[in-house]
Amino acid sequence: MSTVNRYLDEWEEGCGYLEVSFRDSCLFSQEILAAIYRLRTYSTGMIVKSKFGVRALFVCFAFALTVTGFLVWAKAAYGQPEAISVAKTFLLRLQSGDFESAHELTTKKGYVGKTAAELREFSQRHTCFSGRFVSTFPRQTNGNRLRRLFRGQDVDMDEVNVEFEGTCLLGVRLRRTSDKAWRVFYFASHAG
Repeated sequence: MSTVNRYLDEWEEGCGYLEVSFRDSCLFSQEILAAIYRLRTYSTGMIVKSKFGVRALFVCFAFALTVTGFLVWAKAAYGQPEAISVAKTFLLRLQSGDFESAHELTTKKGYVGKTAAELREFSQRHTCFSGRFVSTFPRQTNGNRLRRLFRGQDVDMDEVNVEFEGTCLLGVRLRRTSDKAWRVFYFASHAG
């Protein structure tokens, strides 16, 4: 209390020779200093009592940050890395002319043909196999995969389209087989 009294005394001495109207503002300033001192004294006593409050505030902040992080992760798109890898490998094998090993990555029926010779014939109609990966669709989020896992369903979709672009747009459609492997069942260049 002596420090505050000293400040108040010095303030009063400084205000003693001033005019009455300004002196009133000095008295008001003295009251503010006294109120600040009382608040500081009160708040230091409360610091001991509020340790639980600070911890609770930290826990709430950490919880809010965790929930926000989870929501961001849940809404983020799952990139289908296995399907993309199979599609890229398939296109590389077609580019190199290795139709036998490319045919091993297909469903071996339908549009891609039942044999490597049929695959070669089909691939001659679609000559732009170069390009960079662009996207997959339909879009699947991490939250969608988590929901499927909780329901006891297979987390992967049955069919995925993988898009490439280069000299032309090329779509590769893959299906999940009974042995849980991705296999190409259709590919073709297409318009935008």
